[in-house]
Amino acid sequence: MVTLYEVSKATTQRISFTKVDPLSGKESSHAYNVRIPPSGVRESQRLRVTGQGGAGVGGGPAGDLFLRVHYAKHPEFRVKGSDL
Repeated sequence: MVTLYEVSKATTQRISFTKVDPLSGKESSHAYNVRIPPSGVRESQRLRVTGQGGAGVGGGPAGDLFLRVHYAKHPEFRVKGSDL
């Protein structure tokens, strides 16, 4: 989740999560610094983290990781479409 302030400015957000390998079932923790673009982001927009996805087939390079943006609730404002 990102705050309305973070989506309106070019910021970097630290994202942490646990990945589960579909073949072995092994869990591993990951953390990335994800850049919020200067143009901002919309609710449900996807951000790409290049080269941080799953391993490629046959030992190929890792694919891209896609993250879905969700806004944190704000005590005074709400977003409806492009309106604040």
